[in-house]
Amino acid sequence: MEKKNFPITESIPLKENKEKELVEFIKAISEQLRNEGIPVKDDGRIDMDAFEGELSSKNDIEADKKVVEEYEKEWHKDLSQEEIEKSKTKRDGPKLEMFKTALFNKFLNKDFIVARSSEFDDIKRGIDNVILERSTGNLVCALDEVADESGDRFLNKKDSVLEKNKEYNGNKLRYALSVRNGKVVKIKEVQSPVFYLALSKKTLDEGIQGFIPSLEEKSEKEIDIFNHFISSIYNQYTTLKLRGDLQPVFKKKLEYLRDTIGKLAEKMQIN
Repeated sequence: MEKKNFPITESIPLKENKEKELVEFIKAISEQLRNEGIPVKDDGRIDMDAFEGELSSKNDIEADKKVVEEYEKEWHKDLSQEEIEKSKTKRDGPKLEMFKTALFNKFLNKDFIVARSSEFDDIKRGIDNVILERSTGNLVCALDEVADESGDRFLNKKDSVLEKNKEYNGNKLRYALSVRNGKVVKIKEVQSPVFYLALSKKTLDEGIQGFIPSLEEKSEKEIDIFNHFISSIYNQYTTLKLRGDLQPVFKKKLEYLRDTIGKLAEKMQIN
């Protein structure tokens, strides 16, 4: 599909609060994606409301929103909705989700659509990001995150993602996207390989501190972390490939992912 010019070609003036700077960058990316007909909200998440009509009834979408609302109330206890939204820019998990969304857009936006998943898919399906190839509409993979590279939480995430890929051929997105005849279309219940991306709190903080809010400029820290992410996906792919009992359709998706990662690695040698 045709890629329109992105409005951010120069750095946004630095702000005191780097988290706010990251939020503003994602907001600008989201605006551009909407200009391309991609239904995302200001936080880069796929907009569930855009699926009302042909794909989902209003009642079904409201039911999914209720699931999200109940989860957030349970997780955040007595906080108001405004306080909940503010807290998301302070906790390591949401910060990593925003950072990797911004980073993958910086490196991949010409050839891929990178969006955050809907709130429902994040909470119920364990998927934080989707990567969609512009030229084919293929869902390359879905990403989950963990703001740690050691400890029980990391090991549980690693085991959980591996199990999803081995037993269920990845995970299913309720709110997904594709490309047909050069246009982005909304689709539902799409299966995709899932991979986790992990960063230590120290590396995450360094990445956000060194983040340049521009599609044209990339810091050494950004390049290092992006290479780390790509290597992590490839290593997880290799682990799965060594298994001999994967279903043919899933193996084909993994081979496609391998080829895509190879192209990314080549580009990184140049950039």
